[in-house]
Amino acid sequence: MRKITTPLMFFILSIVFSQKKADIVLNLSENIDQIVLNNSTGIVLAEGKTHLFGLQYGTDQPIWKIPKTDFRNLKDAMESASSLSFSDDVIIENIETTPFNIITKGASKSLINSETGAILFSTVKEGWTAINHYLLLANSALIIEYIQNKKVNIALVDLRSGLLKWSSPIGEAQSLFSKGFKMLSADETFKPVPKIDQNGSIIGFFNDRLVKFNGDTGDIIWNKEYSIHNFDLNQDNSSILVLLGAGGLGGFMGLKEKVNILNSATGEPIWEEPMKVKKVVYIEDLGDSFILGSWSGFNVYNYKTGQKKWKKDPKGKPKSIVKTEGGYILISDTWMNFIGQDGQKKWKRSVPISDNPEDPIYELKETNGKIFFITATYSNIIDKATGKKIWKKNLKFDEKRPTFFEFDKNSNQYLVYNDEKLYKYGINTTERPDPFTKLKIKKEKEVNDLEVRDGGYLISGTGEIVFIEENGTNRFQHYYKEVGGAGRKLSRIGLIAGGIVAGLATSTVSVNGGPEQGVFMGKRERATAGFASDVAFAQNSNLKKRFDASGSNKDYRFFFTKDDNGNKVLIKVNKDSGTEVASFLFNTAKPVYTLDNIDDIVYYINGQTVEVFKH
Repeated sequence: MRKITTPLMFFILSIVFSQKKADIVLNLSENIDQIVLNNSTGIVLAEGKTHLFGLQYGTDQPIWKIPKTDFRNLKDAMESASSLSFSDDVIIENIETTPFNIITKGASKSLINSETGAILFSTVKEGWTAINHYLLLANSALIIEYIQNKKVNIALVDLRSGLLKWSSPIGEAQSLFSKGFKMLSADETFKPVPKIDQNGSIIGFFNDRLVKFNGDTGDIIWNKEYSIHNFDLNQDNSSILVLLGAGGLGGFMGLKEKVNILNSATGEPIWEEPMKVKKVVYIEDLGDSFILGSWSGFNVYNYKTGQKKWKKDPKGKPKSIVKTEGGYILISDTWMNFIGQDGQKKWKRSVPISDNPEDPIYELKETNGKIFFITATYSNIIDKATGKKIWKKNLKFDEKRPTFFEFDKNSNQYLVYNDEKLYKYGINTTERPDPFTKLKIKKEKEVNDLEVRDGGYLISGTGEIVFIEENGTNRFQHYYKEVGGAGRKLSRIGLIAGGIVAGLATSTVSVNGGPEQGVFMGKRERATAGFASDVAFAQNSNLKKRFDASGSNKDYRFFFTKDDNGNKVLIKVNKDSGTEVASFLFNTAKPVYTLDNIDDIVYYINGQTVEVFKH
């Protein structure tokens, strides 16, 4: 195999074996474009030129097939203008932990059972032009926003039965020009997801309207026109905090916003006038009040009156805020400080944590009175009580190179990789650590994973895998020259760009790694309110790996390369030993394949066939 093996690995024998041919070859008689594994059932959905197929290991024929014409309305081209859904591409989306998949084609949505191929619900059969859909997993329900007779409607479908529970019209459909202009603005970069209150009512933002429905009947409790960026409910569900679009260029660019509080029972504003602020970066519900951090400042506001708790905002332009015992950790520009419950700084001097205000914050975590931070530029430990750095000098990173970190629970230490160096440090590390090992990575910019393993640490990338033992010894290092990498990278970029064009929603990640809905944070479990299905699709880790030339599972890493005879092969490598345990023969330079890591199966597209390898 084309690999680089470190001299320290002379005692490990390179295993040579014949390339494994497919155990099963399914001839589907039409070119196959994509394959997606339903993780719950193990069924693979394969999209061909004219059909969607269901494939199951052990059979040499599809277990079901559906004509793709079943997924497209004849009148899509007319009414889909309101949603800019001109693409004829098929999007196959898993509904995690269920046997179901959602199929999107043009302006249609279909719910299918991956085990049987049965179409449980279809907007095509209803004559609808679908705009968007959302999953309410706590209610086992699917919300569909659609157009019919030039009106926008909201429907709720039971996921288990596929039955339509209710459908309610909410307003006139927007024109193509109006919708297209808004999608270019910051208003459309994040689409709020519906929320469910304690009474089972559903509140959602659709077609520039904030609407509250009776969750059982679909009856509209209130329907208000607002230009909303995002919204959330407070703890007792009595109030709705909304972020509204501001006018002018600042509003268009998302640099200015308005904040208001609505009465959840009526949808009417509680404040006489919305509060104008610059870009909002943080909101947290405190019950009768809430924290608001924006580029204008940082303070605590009363829901009913809008009054500030503190006379003056702490100085600085907030970038992020983390609630902690005794107050808040405020990150502003390139520094950090501890703000008490009275709004006053508790540290005499702010602590610099980066060189550039735009540098990402990878980690900010408090442990036993110590605050660990990792940014693109620096890392250090701060004594929370005094604001003093534990190390006199920061651990400096090269921001132009990849930085990865993991927390080793066994040793209670952080493991950080940057610039071909590995560092270890924990709460008892009183001096700035030196790297405990230095590496030579063939293509460092392609490093994409750092993993804590039993007895050491694994660093891997598109074509490279390195195991470093806990004492810094290099156990093994292999490099596999990738075949057709440029084509696959274009495919990955195309998927992301297509998602942006289609108006896929986005989400943010808090500084301690937790996913959040936009800028909102709080104790209430937002997962019970559902999530935007297009976000789930965009962030689906399994789908992401399908488009990558290398995949991974718990104990193995896969690499696409050529063997010594020039054969294109997918190599299965043991993460702990570096041993090549299997090799699968591929015929294409830019393969599309998927890994079933539960049953150890590889599905690979080869023209009109899907080749299946058991390993």
